[in-house]
Amino acid sequence: MHSILLSPLAFIGRHATRFLALAVVIGFAIPPLSTLVRPWLAAFIVLPLVIALMRIDWADPFRDPFNGGHPVAGLGAESRT
Repeated sequence: MHSILLSPLAFIGRHATRFLALAVVIGFAIPPLSTLVRPWLAAFIVLPLVIALMRIDWADPFRDPFNGGHPVAGLGAESRT
């Protein structure tokens, strides 16, 4: 069951650029469809961002970023001696 749900998402993830370009072309080609989808536009933008944030390992955000740690935690790490 788990792979049945994830395989379409993995396919879309591998071809995300093409899907985005296709969505833009469809939006320009069929204006009534774009006006129909407009109320959900914010959800279509926020949902993938929330899913991406859920995948971040927040358990130890201050571990050494240059030794496999989280890249955001290393923003001020250049000044270390």
